[in-house]
Amino acid sequence: MKVSIAIVAYNEEAYLNNILADIVQQSYPLCNVELLLIDSMSTDETYNIMKKFKMEYGKEFFSIKLLKNEGKRLPNGCNVALENYTGDVILRIDAHARIPIDFIKLNVETIKSGECVCGGPRPNIIEKSTKWKKMLLAAEMSKFGSGAAPFRNGQKRSYVTSVFHGCYKREVFQKIGKYDERLARTEDNDIHYRMRLEGYKICFNPFIKSYQYIRPSLKKMLMQKYANGYWIGRTIYIQPKCFSWYHFIPMLFVSALLLSLFFSHYTDRNFLAYLLIIYFSINIFICVKENYRKIRGNYYLIVLPVIVFFIHILYGLGEFVGLIKGLRHA
Repeated sequence: MKVSIAIVAYNEEAYLNNILADIVQQSYPLCNVELLLIDSMSTDETYNIMKKFKMEYGKEFFSIKLLKNEGKRLPNGCNVALENYTGDVILRIDAHARIPIDFIKLNVETIKSGECVCGGPRPNIIEKSTKWKKMLLAAEMSKFGSGAAPFRNGQKRSYVTSVFHGCYKREVFQKIGKYDERLARTEDNDIHYRMRLEGYKICFNPFIKSYQYIRPSLKKMLMQKYANGYWIGRTIYIQPKCFSWYHFIPMLFVSALLLSLFFSHYTDRNFLAYLLIIYFSINIFICVKENYRKIRGNYYLIVLPVIVFFIHILYGLGEFVGLIKGLRHA
């Protein structure tokens, strides 16, 4: 089976060599792999890294295509891949990801078993193992923070609503069409929803593992959460049914905080204090339960509930802003 792998990258010079090295080490024959390296008009060395890789390894693959994504956004780059790939299946992998040696092989085996769409768990990893970054990783992986989605750490083979680093038979995109280029961060939610509407099942295979680096600093992590929330708010006006109920919990939480502050101002009861006491009781309980064995060796974990709190706030605020700005484009 001929496999096309699409990597859409923007300013990924710090991570790109890692994922390219992982692809070279795959157990699946590279002579059956077409690699599409798509640069989104990077301003760093991303394009030159791609060009150098093609020169060094071009003969080992079925083909390596070096392409430009002039639209810059990720869904635009994904559409560049769909317009240029020639494989029986297409695999989309992020530039800041890592894959085990059998990643392509397990995807192909799953597709050959009768599936049209498949993927597996995508745990997060850190670039450098410091105590602070371990704390950021704990926040990212927390089920109360960001890690509730099945694609992160699922353990059983099942059918799910979405996967990360998915593998798709050619017929899937021929039937549902391309990515919606109006969506900057919610393109996967939309595309998988449209697949399900057309009757395709999304197979989650726990053996197909891939890994993704978290944002390297708290500031960048919070910026990411805000942007994720923002595009959920914007997407409500384009494809509202592609989300699950848990996507809106941060916005509901922020709404509850604002309402509590409002009512506390006009009554003698401090609704805001009651809400925060309940919230942090749940937050601290879950954080301790997930990390109690690590706290003694990493004092940074003491502030984990506060980090999770800010993740929820920024995510919820992003949804609010996205909803408001989306009205102008609805």
